[in-house]
Amino acid sequence: MAVPCAGSGREVLGVTDRLPWHDRGIWLRGDTHTHHLLRRDPGRQMIEAAVSSGIDFVATTEHAQEAFRNRPRATLDALREEHPDLLIIAGIEWNIPAGDHATVLVEQRPDEWKILKRFARRFDREVNARLERESEEIEDDGSNHSWGKLDDAACGLTWLRELREREGVRSVVYLNHLSRRALYGQDEIAALQRAGATGFEAAAGHQRNLEHEPRLQRYDPAAEVGGLWDRLLVDGLFGITAGSDFHQEETAYLPGAFSRVMVYAPERSVAGVVEGLARGATVTVLGGVVSSVETRTATPGCDDTAFGGETLVVAPGADVAYRLEIEVPGHDLQGLANRIDRVEVISNAGGPARVAHTFENLGSGRVRLEWQLPPEATREAGGFFIRARGCRFVGGEGEDAENADLCFYTAATRVEAVAARSSGCHR
Repeated sequence: MAVPCAGSGREVLGVTDRLPWHDRGIWLRGDTHTHHLLRRDPGRQMIEAAVSSGIDFVATTEHAQEAFRNRPRATLDALREEHPDLLIIAGIEWNIPAGDHATVLVEQRPDEWKILKRFARRFDREVNARLERESEEIEDDGSNHSWGKLDDAACGLTWLRELREREGVRSVVYLNHLSRRALYGQDEIAALQRAGATGFEAAAGHQRNLEHEPRLQRYDPAAEVGGLWDRLLVDGLFGITAGSDFHQEETAYLPGAFSRVMVYAPERSVAGVVEGLARGATVTVLGGVVSSVETRTATPGCDDTAFGGETLVVAPGADVAYRLEIEVPGHDLQGLANRIDRVEVISNAGGPARVAHTFENLGSGRVRLEWQLPPEATREAGGFFIRARGCRFVGGEGEDAENADLCFYTAATRVEAVAARSSGCHR
């Protein structure tokens, strides 16, 4: 029988999709998308930048056709030994069959590179195109982007999921550059989501050259209110991440210097970061406009609150509040005076996705916000999502990096109004 929460007058059924480390995790900050980290000169500079910036982790995600050259295991082992306080994650940038790119990361283990190589040889577009050319002894005619179908990508995601079920290998996949070439439709991305893709790179890299890829306020247009991300969230949670996509300093900031993803992880380890990413427990931040953001969705009077990446199940008609606690440093990563000008709560509660509530002129320091959902939001059985973004307005609208607003985006929380059942709420 459901347990009524004090003061609510309604029954609350509790949190589903609960993180096993709910209320016991730690926030770790890092970069999930870099190149050349395992090359001697740029790699040393990248590691030094990551360490000096104070981030907790960085991932090496060379394109799959390049990732296995020059003894990656030995190089990564040496870097980990030299920098024990920095978590360095093994990964590749996957050339998706008939698609664009995705970040694939695996937990730290002796066979991490073997797993990535097996995956690439089976499911990577460029690797397979090269193998076909070599086996047929034909010249590269520029058609090496034609290998495979998007169904092969779903097979790759299934392979990773089954590897975890069979051998306990933790991995995570985030789609990159959703809007760069518009290669997928919503139904195709939803199919990849069902197959095992956790989310997408909402805050893309190359932030020193905003003409490199289209974006909204430095974010991929898919993250626009009512855009592709919101349409995917209608049917279920889909996560976000951020990375520098560092190739060279002319177009990208060094790891930790600008683009960051904050991951709510069970522990400070590579496995912990991968697990937090796999559950979509993230916040993306550009420019250091915030140092921490935590969201909680709850029914007043009940202690059982849902974090970003979790689902709160309530009885129809229950009151629901969305709360944010934000730390806004006085200066950003570039040393400039900092503040948050606006926080927007985005939701499809009671209708299409929209900015449901706005908080203005929040300044700096510790900021606590709460939005009470309208009563009709949970009146009927069904589900909806809530997410938030906050920005410091820099003053321009052009593609010049100095005139682009600096924002953070939170992961979404889902709310489901269903008939009463066994309660997960505790008091």
